[in-house]
Amino acid sequence: MTLWSTAVSAEGGRLERFVMPGELIQGHAKFEDQCEKCHDTSGKRSQSRLCRDCHEKVDADIAAGKGYHGRNETAGTGECRNCHTDHEGRGADIVLLDTGTFRHEQTDFALKGAHRQVQCAACHPPKRKYREAPHECVGCHRADDPHKGKLGEKCAKCHGEEDWRAQAEEKFDHAATRFPLRGRHASAGCESCHPGQRYKNIARDCNGCHRVNDVHGGRFGSDCSECHGESRWKVSKFDHDRDTKYPLKGRHRTVTCDACHPGNLKEKVQTDCIDCHRKDDVHKGRNGAQCADCHSVNGWGKVQFDHNADTRFPLRGRHAAVACEGCHRPGARPEDAPTDCVGCHRKDDVHKGGLGAECESCHSDRGWKALSFDHDKDTKFPLRGAHAKSKCESCHAGGDFTRRLGTGCNDCHRKDDVHKGQQGTQCERCHNEETWRGQVRFDHDLSDFPLIGIHAVTPCEQCHAGQTFKDTPKSCIECHDSKDVHKGALGRDCGSCHNPNDWRLWRFDHDKETKFVLDGAHAGVSCAACHNAPLAEHRKLPRDCIGCHRDDDVHDGSFGPQCDRCHGTTSWREVEVIR
Repeated sequence: MTLWSTAVSAEGGRLERFVMPGELIQGHAKFEDQCEKCHDTSGKRSQSRLCRDCHEKVDADIAAGKGYHGRNETAGTGECRNCHTDHEGRGADIVLLDTGTFRHEQTDFALKGAHRQVQCAACHPPKRKYREAPHECVGCHRADDPHKGKLGEKCAKCHGEEDWRAQAEEKFDHAATRFPLRGRHASAGCESCHPGQRYKNIARDCNGCHRVNDVHGGRFGSDCSECHGESRWKVSKFDHDRDTKYPLKGRHRTVTCDACHPGNLKEKVQTDCIDCHRKDDVHKGRNGAQCADCHSVNGWGKVQFDHNADTRFPLRGRHAAVACEGCHRPGARPEDAPTDCVGCHRKDDVHKGGLGAECESCHSDRGWKALSFDHDKDTKFPLRGAHAKSKCESCHAGGDFTRRLGTGCNDCHRKDDVHKGQQGTQCERCHNEETWRGQVRFDHDLSDFPLIGIHAVTPCEQCHAGQTFKDTPKSCIECHDSKDVHKGALGRDCGSCHNPNDWRLWRFDHDKETKFVLDGAHAGVSCAACHNAPLAEHRKLPRDCIGCHRDDDVHDGSFGPQCDRCHGTTSWREVEVIR
């Protein structure tokens, strides 16, 4: 083989440059020495496939069937070179887009309505790609928004493409708001309720808009709808029985309005008997304020009083034989009489308050004989396990049964928590009532660190020196830093090569998992030759020749940093140069 043929074989790309039909366009100039970027001499891939490999967004549009290239009837089947060529020189324009004949419906944004009259430059400014034009209304019309963004960015809910103003009135349905327009409101102009394009915080009550129209001067209050409607202001007949919560019955029907409503007729009036008839109370308040318990609106004649039916304290058992004065002291109001046991029987309490004030939990009104008390049935905390053997005073300190106790484990056993609160307060997830130390239920695989491989047979104490488990590290390097034979040169993500089954079982393909393929002499170089210093998590090693071989450059930089123009990865001594 001649020297010329050897050079041709090694420098095929440079030979191809001699037969190029012309310079590449400016956008492809950087590939002038890389013909294989656009041409596959093997014929395995079409030239269009190579184009789409570089133009990823166009490729994605074709695959998804969207955008100009995805919607074009020849996209995906024709060749890119049918519309775009190259080798036309640096200043050539190979897009060849004729805005005068371009059919916009071939894109994702068909021009409809008023958009048909818009000039191209209005949406596609110079030096911006056509695909970057926004599709949302607000992308172009933000400055035209008279609402200043107060109604959001979904303009199409009210407006259309034919006419901004006309279609807004057609598409917007006020009935879909919290204030449907009925009656006279339907014919009111928008500005009368929304001055200055203000649509939020608009009053929805009558008085909010019609305060100046109130001929009553506020004497009837602000709820105009009680008498008026939306169709007209004609006052309807007012019915006290129907329109208020206090129907007038008996003697009340003959009372004048001013007797109960002095001044403002809409002002709230108390409806209790005593509020109006305090001066008429011959009992001077001793029988309380509930006059209706004995009297009616038909007159002050006394009615039959039944203690069982008319009070909240029916007289049963021994209480039925007690005289009224036994509970109702002279001069005291009836409602002041106590209804709880201890209110009357405090002196009879042989427990001296040690069992609290709820006597009925053990006693009844039939007599003081104590009933059987079952902690499991009569409380919300059944005593099980070790609790069943505990003394009452261990939970109810000092014999105080009135204080409400917490039923959570942590309420009593906070001081016994060897985890110092790190495992939370739900002790029952691992422990039970039989004993704290035995029968601990815990599945490590349900935690955020499942035990697999060697970890599954590792003693708990090796990772958990104490009982505070939350402090235990989870990353490999935090536990195995001292065993890192790479001394940090390969970073701290041990899991990228190793697995929990064994440190010696590792899997890493430098060619596939990095951007630097190890070929030629690089294939036999040890890892430490390049990774020879502690490596930060995101630091990248150089991939150009001079980054590692600057000291090996016998030319002292005179030939530049692109060593691969003459040298290959097989050997530094084999030099192949086209002369």
